[in-house]
Amino acid sequence: MARGKKRWNPTLASKIYIWTLGSALLVALVVAVVSLGPEIIPSRTRVDLSRSLRPGAHETRIPWTRSQAVDAVSELGGIVAAWDTFPAPESFTIHARLDSVVPLEEGNRLLAAEITRRGIEIIDAIEEKGTKNSRHLRMAFGLDGRPCGDIRLEAFRHSIEPETGPAIAFVVDDFGFQPRSRIEAFLKMDVTYSAAVLPGYKNSEFAARLATDLGRDVILHVPMEPKGYPRMNPGKNAILVNLSESEIRSRLGDHLDDVPGAIGVSNHMGSMATQDVPTMRAVLGEVGRRGMFFFDSRTTGRSVAARVARELSVSCVTNDLFLDRDLEPEKILARFEQLVEWAKRDGSAIGIFHPHQECLDVIPAAVARYREDGIRFVRLRDLGAKRWVGGLPGRLALAGDGRR
Repeated sequence: MARGKKRWNPTLASKIYIWTLGSALLVALVVAVVSLGPEIIPSRTRVDLSRSLRPGAHETRIPWTRSQAVDAVSELGGIVAAWDTFPAPESFTIHARLDSVVPLEEGNRLLAAEITRRGIEIIDAIEEKGTKNSRHLRMAFGLDGRPCGDIRLEAFRHSIEPETGPAIAFVVDDFGFQPRSRIEAFLKMDVTYSAAVLPGYKNSEFAARLATDLGRDVILHVPMEPKGYPRMNPGKNAILVNLSESEIRSRLGDHLDDVPGAIGVSNHMGSMATQDVPTMRAVLGEVGRRGMFFFDSRTTGRSVAARVARELSVSCVTNDLFLDRDLEPEKILARFEQLVEWAKRDGSAIGIFHPHQECLDVIPAAVARYREDGIRFVRLRDLGAKRWVGGLPGRLALAGDGRR
């Protein structure tokens, strides 16, 4: 009979030894995982776990969330006339009053875009009971579905019945290099228009400041690359299609320094630049960041300005007609009449002319005549919402409230 293998029967001492060894190995493994954790566990996972599991994580982020909301409101200084904060132990409220010409819906849209861009959430938004002259909106913001505070928007209650009748908005281009006497004559002309000022000329600042003093809207007429550059030269430090985004933004900022009080930007020449998407993204990105609008002079039928402005939610409006391509008075008046017909057909029209003596001789009389026929002559920013893409113009608080 075969002898079987002897079964091993550990003693109590052996059991204690094995258990002790196993426990030591387990402890060593735990220590290794803890010490090496930052190397073997992805940081994003650690952050997500911390945010979701650590007690009080939401509460510790409330101050950051509220500061972001304050920054969002202050960033919209062009449309917000005044604001203040009202912190309390269990609540936090920002009161913001919109500029008198900004509808509540537009203020809500722009603020919501700025809030979400900063990584915080809109928990709720509801219009509350207002007054005879104002409308109120309460917007609750927070994180992870939990509110951290309120923003209360107040807007002027606009008339339900807007002004009716065909409207024409004029822009007079190229102020800056003319003698001061010519600039003064045009700026004091009894015609409603917005003044587009070229940067970097001896009388650029003079024209911008006088226009503002007389209640006119001022636009920076920024030089931009045309077809045929450099044979066709738009001017010093022009916006060119081969420039980087940072350089384009820098040049635009420098030009704005030369034209104080500008509330918008338009293109001088620019038949190449305005059809280049990357260039216009850089230009309109900076225009939007500053709360300004863009006026497309439309020196090319291939301009992408309106399309890019719509994508970036930047206010943009487009020219319809140049009145003075030919300086013969009869031809200026013929094109004026054409613009009037378009305004009657579409409700509004936009035209450009320049500080030529021929324009000074014929346009004021034509404006007076068409006013008697019911044509309204307005600033760009007084045009109805259907003329604008990307939203209504934002930066509207001006020195003076003239309606020239």
